[in-house]
Amino acid sequence: MSSCYNGRDMKIKLHEPHHHPKASPNRFCGPGALSIILGITAENAASRVRSKTGKRCAMGVAVYPLSQVLRDFGLETGHEHRWSSPAKNRPTFARWLRERSADDRGRAILVITGNHYVVVQGNIVADNQQGRIRIGKSNHRRKRVSRVVHLDVRDA
Repeated sequence: MSSCYNGRDMKIKLHEPHHHPKASPNRFCGPGALSIILGITAENAASRVRSKTGKRCAMGVAVYPLSQVLRDFGLETGHEHRWSSPAKNRPTFARWLRERSADDRGRAILVITGNHYVVVQGNIVADNQQGRIRIGKSNHRRKRVSRVVHLDVRDA
């Protein structure tokens, strides 16, 4: 488990992705990212996403339903950066990790690489497809970053 302070001096903790032992494992990255951020099972996260979208499956989830679930847990999506340029002009995930600002290094961030969600905090890269939190390593290093979303604790 890792923790880091966000922009409002409130701690957001990252958790190892986990699945309910008796349920069929949900391996989709949207519920996996919620599991990492919130510390709930991926199956519980998928159920919450389905309740927000009205769909039968939590596959191919957009950022908005994820932000609605995060809001239910007292978190919100803050500053967002999108690359509108063609994919070949966008940074790879590895390059973005190297060149991000000092402010970005001190935050919990949801990064969209192609069609996949990865959670980054400091030197920690958390991804449900890796199975555990890693320091500075990812299976998606060569993917192009399309969107970066800061995570903040919502004011009470």
